[in-house]
Amino acid sequence: MNYFLSFFSLVFYCFPLIAQQTSKVEEANSSKKEIRQQKKQERLAETTRYFVLELMGTQRSVQDQATSNQIYDGFGGGIGFGGVQSRQDIRQAFRALGGYNGLTSFAGVTSHDFWGNFSYAVLRQLNKTNNYKFYLGGQADILSQVRYTPALGNSGLHWELVGSLGLATRYEQKLKIPWINKSVQVFGQAHLPLLAYVSRPIYGITIDGMMQHFIRPIGRIQRFDAELGMQFPIRKNNLNQFRISYQWDILRWRDNEVQRVLTGQHHLNFALLVKMI
Repeated sequence: MNYFLSFFSLVFYCFPLIAQQTSKVEEANSSKKEIRQQKKQERLAETTRYFVLELMGTQRSVQDQATSNQIYDGFGGGIGFGGVQSRQDIRQAFRALGGYNGLTSFAGVTSHDFWGNFSYAVLRQLNKTNNYKFYLGGQADILSQVRYTPALGNSGLHWELVGSLGLATRYEQKLKIPWINKSVQVFGQAHLPLLAYVSRPIYGITIDGMMQHFIRPIGRIQRFDAELGMQFPIRKNNLNQFRISYQWDILRWRDNEVQRVLTGQHHLNFALLVKMI
């Protein structure tokens, strides 16, 4: 009987202690949860996000010596979408663009040019002033260019598929336009691949679809793209913005000592940046 009384006494004595410890654990967990939620809210308050929609007009020049020595020129257009996120001194951006150009050679031969480009960049602000910002970081990029020239028959389909990793830089500065007293943000950015994967047709006759693959460092592939532009609020007290920019890109590649491909494209971009809340 004494054993039972001792056991029940121990239980009744320990139960409040267990309940007290449980309460302390729950309070600690609740406190950690509140701290995490507070930090999350602080990060959201420091973060600026935009969803981007783009329309563009383009002009392209191409010389692909695997098919012809002629230079093809023409105009076209494209569409795109993307996103921009800024938090403290880190800027992240992804961009997906695609379009079509109708090309014609000096001899009057017509070619259909289809292209697409996807990029993702992470940049860090290097200076600490708000008057202007200078960013430096890395960028992953995938470029696809496909040309179909019906007059060339079996050798009428050619392409370049280029995946690359490289350096990216960006400069931003706020300016006030004279006379209309409107503030705008001007910017310039550039991308230079350091290492690239390249896929091209093996022969001039591409009906079999056979490809050759290369991995090349900077110097063995020449590719560069740059963009200049400005962005500004659509109207006063509106969080959404409008962006106008000019973009230029070039690709130069040699299949061998005789044949090379050289492509260049000009973009005039019009973009709507929708503030994500």
